[in-house]
Amino acid sequence: MFLWDYTVWEAPCQLFWERGVVLVMQFGKNCLCAQRVASFPSRSFRERSFLLLLFLFLCLPNPRIWASEVSASAIQERGVLRVLLEDEDWAYFLQWGEGKPSGLCIDLAEAVGEALGVPVSYEPLPWGNNEDGTITAILQGGPWGPFDMIASAVTATPERARWVYFSEPYAFLGQMVLARRGEVRVLSLENLKNKRVGFPRNTTSEIAARNFLISSRLVSLSGDAVSTFQAFREGLVDAIVIDSPLAVSFLKQYPETEVLDKLLTRESYALVLPLSSDMEYKNIVNRVIAEQRVFLENRWVR
Repeated sequence: MFLWDYTVWEAPCQLFWERGVVLVMQFGKNCLCAQRVASFPSRSFRERSFLLLLFLFLCLPNPRIWASEVSASAIQERGVLRVLLEDEDWAYFLQWGEGKPSGLCIDLAEAVGEALGVPVSYEPLPWGNNEDGTITAILQGGPWGPFDMIASAVTATPERARWVYFSEPYAFLGQMVLARRGEVRVLSLENLKNKRVGFPRNTTSEIAARNFLISSRLVSLSGDAVSTFQAFREGLVDAIVIDSPLAVSFLKQYPETEVLDKLLTRESYALVLPLSSDMEYKNIVNRVIAEQRVFLENRWVR
């Protein structure tokens, strides 16, 4: 009877609970589950103890759950801000000229580095299709490696926000349809019925196409928006759905194309930080964006 007397074990179990919450919050700051477990005092004591044990059993073996914190002080102590970039040109946001990147995203990353008081180093990474070593893998909860930020044309979405932290938006845009001039008498969603419409796989372009072009013959294309446009030029599809800055850029370069006169969606681009980033680092990044947004728009867009 003594071993099963709950009142005898209440005090040591309470200590275990308190220490367990500390462990959860210290090593699981980037995990929403950890924060929810730590907020269970409203439950009964037995429920809390059981849930904590279950959480530790399931999550301790998973290295993605226990990612180390990325802090402003750690970046400053290291002496460099390590930034990932998509390895392809992306309109005025990112250009790889002779191996040296430039564009709106680079200006923004440099401003963050200046606010932190450190130089910025850049590493190219393919957009990919959720395979390891790609930007899309990170956006789906993959490992960050030694990096502190993704500064590329990444749309902030609720699904991705489960795995990464999005800054305040630095640009507002949307999805646009690009077609050959004369492909249809009047370019409209209705007149694209049964037409082959392509989009880059695992992007917000795919989401827009599947939501708004349900009567078209949708074609999921591997690679990024640039390779999607190449498939369009080669005649593999009749029209494509891509981010509006790229559509406008292609329209200027190729007068034989035309765009739908309205956006399918309205979206925002944001800098991407690890979910384990501390509040100081997040605040610095968001402050820089608030200070630089209009200036960068005037420099690169207008």
